[in-house]
Amino acid sequence: MSYESNIYSGIIFDVDGVIIDSVKIKTDAMRRLFRNNESSIDMDLGGKSRSEKISYFYKKFNNKEISKEKLEWMVGKYSLYVYDKIINANISQDILSLLDNDSYNFYVVSGTPDSELKTILSDIGIIDKFKHVYGSDNKEKYEILSDIKARESRVIYIGDTEKDRYESRKANVDFLKYKFGDDVLCNMFCH
Repeated sequence: MSYESNIYSGIIFDVDGVIIDSVKIKTDAMRRLFRNNESSIDMDLGGKSRSEKISYFYKKFNNKEISKEKLEWMVGKYSLYVYDKIINANISQDILSLLDNDSYNFYVVSGTPDSELKTILSDIGIIDKFKHVYGSDNKEKYEILSDIKARESRVIYIGDTEKDRYESRKANVDFLKYKFGDDVLCNMFCH
């Protein structure tokens, strides 16, 4: 699919694997949580929240549902494992260049919890580049994408997983698959 950058007024980004080179960091943290089964951890669940991933792997390895209390504890441990590594991870220079372009409104829609996401983007110094930042707390991605499209009809969602593509289709929002390091966005959207 070819994209004409001038048809968009808004660009929506996923964070992990797109803006920040963090997929391996998060995979390693999940493996650390499930030490006895770490070789069975694959991140084919990309695009899902950490709560969904932890619940999935807990049930897979223990043959029972996880309690709310245990899930909250494991989510907290996971957050501790990843935070320092995430804020020190590589940031896409391609996207940083694009964020300096004032022709677009920029948004973030991510599976990371809202407060943690905003803290990370603030700590790496880019939160002010975005009109809005949405984490996984209250709505599904497609609902947030639909809300953004209702306010700003000409948008594109840039993500790295098939789940991101699915969510954008469900919201009737254009999608561009992008992996950290592709460095093609500024060529497409900077003018």
